[in-house]
Amino acid sequence: QRAGLDQSFQNRRRRVARVEGIVHIEGGDFSVKGSGIFDHPRIQVQENKVAPFGWYLYSPVQFEDGAQLACYYSQDSVGERDSIYSAALLTLADGKACWLGDCKVVNLKLDADGLPVQWETLLNGDGTQVSLRVKIRQLPFLQGWGDVDPATAQGKYVAYPLLMEVEGEARILNERHQLQQGRGIAEFLVRKGLQARFP
Repeated sequence: QRAGLDQSFQNRRRRVARVEGIVHIEGGDFSVKGSGIFDHPRIQVQENKVAPFGWYLYSPVQFEDGAQLACYYSQDSVGERDSIYSAALLTLADGKACWLGDCKVVNLKLDADGLPVQWETLLNGDGTQVSLRVKIRQLPFLQGWGDVDPATAQGKYVAYPLLMEVEGEARILNERHQLQQGRGIAEFLVRKGLQARFP
């Protein structure tokens, strides 16, 4: 079985997307470079008889060694986890990737404005388990444009970017990998008017 899992990981090797550019901020130019992931690499349209959308938490992370994790967690309006939309893709620094089809968010803490301040993510896939501890780094809100003010965004979804700091570990084929100094920008969205029950 181990040989089969090893082969599965080899077959899923992916190239990391390299990104370079210039960011213009208040008249200054800053050169940036790094790596990135695609938010929606594929879309399949089909009818599903499910409860209406409730809330979701999207949390893409890059760790200090170059490993990346793109993770979704979602619940419907009656508090049930959406198993199709609660999964992750882990790409290690050497390019090996694995699909983690089972995602759970636990110990989600919100601030007075209803935005996350910390949570834990537990992920499982074939031969792989990942556990993460996430904290949101509080930043001063300097300026907003368009629909960023909830008071003027009637009927629209407003999702503020949340700067994450993440630590954790992965166990892949009984080998432990530390996931350290993770950074990313999470997106948390709750359907307007929903009195959600958070895990």
